[in-house]
Amino acid sequence: MIRAIVLVLLFASTARADDSKVALLPLDAAAKLEVYGQVVASEIAQALIAGRIDVVVVLPKMAVPEQAKLIVDGKISAGKGGAIELSIRVRDPKSGAMVQQFQATAASLETLDKTTKELSEKVLPVLRDKLDQLANKPVVDAGKQPPRPIGPRTMPARPVLIGVGTKSMSPATQTFRTVLADAVPGWVSEAHRAASIVEANMLDAKTATKTVAGSNADRAIAFEVLSYKLWGDKVPMGTARVRVRIADAGQILFERIVVTDTIVGDKEMSAELFAARVAREVLSIMRPHVRRAVPAWQ
Repeated sequence: MIRAIVLVLLFASTARADDSKVALLPLDAAAKLEVYGQVVASEIAQALIAGRIDVVVVLPKMAVPEQAKLIVDGKISAGKGGAIELSIRVRDPKSGAMVQQFQATAASLETLDKTTKELSEKVLPVLRDKLDQLANKPVVDAGKQPPRPIGPRTMPARPVLIGVGTKSMSPATQTFRTVLADAVPGWVSEAHRAASIVEANMLDAKTATKTVAGSNADRAIAFEVLSYKLWGDKVPMGTARVRVRIADAGQILFERIVVTDTIVGDKEMSAELFAARVAREVLSIMRPHVRRAVPAWQ
């Protein structure tokens, strides 16, 4: 099953004096549409931030922040003839009561981005008015609203798809794959980018570009653990070989096998902690290559 996880926390400053935050929850979606559900959520977040709404993107298993004044959630589902159905709700975080619901249909995946933006434009004024009400401010008629000041702001980049896999059945290699998969999200967030985790086979040489194009992501980075060798008694030592592939919607931008030097652990270091050390070395080797292939990577 595809796991779509947004790892960018958009605590975006919108210069609201009352610090009224809107919590954006992951969109519910069937397994085959889950990656697109995350893209929809990302597009909505960008539109709200552009509209000067203070957005907090709530990760799976995270609690809704106490300071959240409203919740935006919804679902994405398959319609007839390849259409995509979008349903977005604005809710009260305490009572759960619905403020308003919005629905739209994208004719295909190719038009999903456009449909999402149009839907976001409908959600935005409702959020503004409701936040004004909650702040005990008079709601000004939409046609008479004074123009909001427009200042420079940085728009968050689209997600980067991430897949981590291996064909090896070796227990040690399986352990390293799991540890590497756990380390990659933090590595991506440190670069101030959003990571959307997908199954590794969606990012192989034949499918990577299509997956990026279909999800409207910015780039995709695939890690395939080829080998993970361990030796040593009380002091663990080892090396890893990992094929890394970076793709955009049109081509493979980078593909190389990363080979670490011999990594030396600490005395009686656990297998998981040693694997984490090796994983950090793999990601460290990749950092300059990713900076050249992925825009705004820090």
